[in-house]
Parts: sequence; C-alpha cells; structure tokens
Amino acid sequence: MSQYASEGGGDHTITESLQALERPSLGNWVGWMRDIINFYGKQRKQLVISELSTCLNEKYRDGTAVLKGYNELKKMVFSQMNRGDDKQVQTVTLRDFLELLLQYRNGTAHGAKLSAYDREKVVNVLSPAMEELLDHMAFLTRYRLVWVNSVQRAGGRTRQYEHFVTDLTGNYPSSVRDPYLMANDEAIPEQLYINAADQEYSPALNLHPLLIYYNCPKCNADQTFILNEGNESKLSYLSYQCGHQFSPTAYVDDLKALRDSINLGVASGLPHPSIPIHEQLPVQVQRSTTVTPEQPSQMPAQEQPAASAGPAQSDLPQPTAPSPPAFTPPPTQQFNPPQNNPQPTYMPTYQPPAPSQIACWRCHMLNGVDRELCFNCGANLRNPLSQTPPAQAPFGQQACPRCGTLNRADRKFCTNCGNRLAGLAQPAVGPVQPPIVAQVRCPRCGTMNAPNKRFCTNCGNRLA
Repeated sequence: MSQYASEGGGDHTITESLQALERPSLGNWVGWMRDIINFYGKQRKQLVISELSTCLNEKYRDGTAVLKGYNELKKMVFSQMNRGDDKQVQTVTLRDFLELLLQYRNGTAHGAKLSAYDREKVVNVLSPAMEELLDHMAFLTRYRLVWVNSVQRAGGRTRQYEHFVTDLTGNYPSSVRDPYLMANDEAIPEQLYINAADQEYSPALNLHPLLIYYNCPKCNADQTFILNEGNESKLSYLSYQCGHQFSPTAYVDDLKALRDSINLGVASGLPHPSIPIHEQLPVQVQRSTTVTPEQPSQMPAQEQPAASAGPAQSDLPQPTAPSPPAFTPPPTQQFNPPQNNPQPTYMPTYQPPAPSQIACWRCHMLNGVDRELCFNCGANLRNPLSQTPPAQAPFGQQACPRCGTLNRADRKFCTNCGNRLAGLAQPAVGPVQPPIVAQVRCPRCGTMNAPNKRFCTNCGNRLA
C-alpha cells in the first residue's frame, strides 16, 4: 500500500476500498495486498518487494505442512463454527491459507473463548505450517525495517548528511552506533522505512503513517504500531507485540494527506512516480568514520614569488642583482596552516540514548531508568558485568551469533531475533548444568507460566 500511495494509485476499485482506512480490519489488509499485487502484475510494474507476487500464489501440495495445516484448520472451522465445509483439498496457496486463517480468527474473536485444550490443539496444527511458511518467506530478511532517528548535515567540504537510524529487524530494536553518510537528506526523521533488497541502509518505502514506532504508554517500551482506526479527529494504533492500543493526535493530518493523494491520483511522500521508488533515495551510502583534519596535499598551495611567476614577467624590468637561491624545505617538513584560521566543526558520530530510558545489555530492550532488572529478559541492568557468561551450546542446540539465545538444532531462524541459524549447531564440550527457572515468561504477552507448560495459559503462544 505504501508503494501504491507513493506512486499515485491508479486503480479506481482499490482507491474506493481504501476508504476503509477509517477502520481497517485484518481482512482489509489482506485484501489490499492481494488487489495491489494483482494490479501491479497487470500493469507490468515492478514491486519494491518483488517476491511477494510469487509467494502469494505459490502452491503447496501433498506432503507439505502448509497443506496439512490448512486441511486440519478447515475441519476445525467447520466443526467448531459451522462455517464452510470439511472437504479436503490437494493444493493450497498462501492466499487461501490467509483467508482461512482470517475466517478462524474472526470466528474466535467474536464468539466464545476457546478452552485450553482447543488453544493447544490449534497451536499444534498451525505451528508446523507457520514455520514452513516463514521458511518460504525468508526473502523478507533481505528488506530491513529501519527507524530514522535524525538527519543532519555532516562536517567537511563535501555536501553530505548523517542518517542516525535504529534497526528494527527481529524482535528487539537495535540502535546503529555509527550514522550513515548519504548525499541527500530526503529521509524524513522519526518515520519507518523498508530498505531496498540486501542493503544495509537504503530507504525504499516510507511506511508512515500506516506503521509507526512509538513508546507504548502502558509497558513503557518502544513498539511498532499499525493503524487500527482513524477518523477526522484522532487515530488509534495497535501493537501486535504487546497488544496495547493508544490514540495519538499528531498523525491525523499525515493520514489525511495520504488519502487525499490517493483520491486525487497524485504521488505522495518523497518518491516520484516516474522514477523507480527503490532508486530514488540511495545515491551514496557509506559508514561515517572519525573525521581527521585534512592532509597537507589537500590544502591550497602557497603563492609563488613574483620572480617565478612565468614568461609573463619577462616584459618587466628585472633587477641587476642576482636573486637569492630558492628555499627548498626539507622532505619531512609539512605545511601547517595558520593557527588563527577557523577550524571546521565536525558532527558527532554517536548520539547517546535518552536519559529517561536505558537499553538492556542482553536483549537491547529499552527500560525505565528506575528498573534494576530488564522487564523482557530479566538481565541485571545495574551491574551487567556480574552476569555469568553464556556457556557453549549443549548438544542438540545452537546459540544465535547475534543475540546469544539457545535454539533447537533443527531451527533455521532464531526464535528471539529472527537471525538465520542454518549450520551453526555445536556439540557440547562437557556437561552443561541447565539454569534453574522457577517460571517461564511468555515472549508474546509477558505472562509468567510454570516451567512444565508448553503453551502460554493466557494467549496460547508456544513457550518452548
């Protein structure tokens, strides 16, 4: 939708359906994705995330976990909600799977609550299918999600700009220590962007105001929120990570401008419709390094004496006394500029975090300065050096090289940060004493569960 809006729309049916942005449902989001992908395919226009079209229409056949999960969920929808039928299918696409999943979600959200048995059953049905789908959608890791903290002019003679960003790829935000130097300042601060494929920093899609990155007032942590409801006076955003909602007023005009640009058929935001959106911003990207004073070879050369100015001096009367020999400086002598010349001012390469929060050394989650333990992982925030260093991964497990979380040896992606793990499993050097854990915190809703529980008693999320 961000690309469709930035390029001025173009389809009357899609534009009319976008009036539902006042109160979008999950079905609306899936329908917009389907219709916009079909529109770009018919127009032979390139999507920024080009793999979406193939992924949405890829067929899963017999023997795949997706097909098995689809048929099992279809029977559950028919038996529990009396919707559809229980006829088994031979092939299924991601589009079919998402539509059935939405049907099941709407039935459970607007009906009676599921029992613990029903929740465990549906988790056992969907977990293998979702893992297979995520494996097929590994291309999404090529497009990093970033939050632009600020953009400011860099020091030096070359016109460059320092982009300070936060990487939101994975479960936890990670502040990038060094800014990125770019030849333009067109990225808008305090807005979310999707990078171009396989680029460390190359903003391609502006997601504002459909997605925002904001400090949740209830859990006091920065979260990614999606637009849940909007009208002329206020907006409502929902975080699928913490489940909280809040209603800011700062983005009402931004959403109105987005809708008006689609209705009028003109491009919104930075990219121009005649220029590919992913080729618009990244002109020159490089990591900012410590700036050093310019070398003598870059300084303006000293003015030469008039006697050595060249043939143009031959018409002037020359002195009869022999000129003194030219002074030749030693090879090691360098030109030092006068000390009274103003020195260039260089921008800092690092911005410290806000004093109202402190980042956890283990999981990088932001916590209030008054907390002693991280509310997400329980790490000691006051004395991080007192923590016991992580032991080598025991047999049958593998440690994530990015965040250190232990994962099963058969997992391809880290359960904590989403980093690829294929081929990283290590055998244990010796017996490793497992940690003593009285309770297990659900990574989805934060509820504490008994260590023998496989699923969260509150939300049904898989715990191990």
